[in-house]
Amino acid sequence: MSTQALFNEEEALQLKDTQSLRVRIMNELTKDGIPEDKEDRQFLLKTMEDIDKSVYTKTRIKVSNKAVDEQKDSNKIIAELLKKHTVGTHVGLGVIPVLDTKHQVTDAVDGETMIGLESLTYDSFTQTP
Repeated sequence: MSTQALFNEEEALQLKDTQSLRVRIMNELTKDGIPEDKEDRQFLLKTMEDIDKSVYTKTRIKVSNKAVDEQKDSNKIIAELLKKHTVGTHVGLGVIPVLDTKHQVTDAVDGETMIGLESLTYDSFTQTP
């Protein structure tokens, strides 16, 4: 992503001028090697640090924008899949489930299972009243 897209034209021009001035200062300070003066060294280090921060910030913005774009793409794919699916379009296997009758209740009290007992078939259970 270009700096132009993040800032208006005036801000982008100011940033470009500031960065190019920092590079020129750094080049001027190092034209004869590393400066001997302590203050010049500190100023050079601060200038280089600011240039590094600028590069890292731009990189973070690019990575963040890429992640946002990927999230948008994922959302778009999911939305398309959801649009294709509508309620009631699921086609089942058409198999009526059958309960296993091998299990026997051995500790039931006489008559316990007879209270309110209704004999239901699958068809009568699935029909709405």
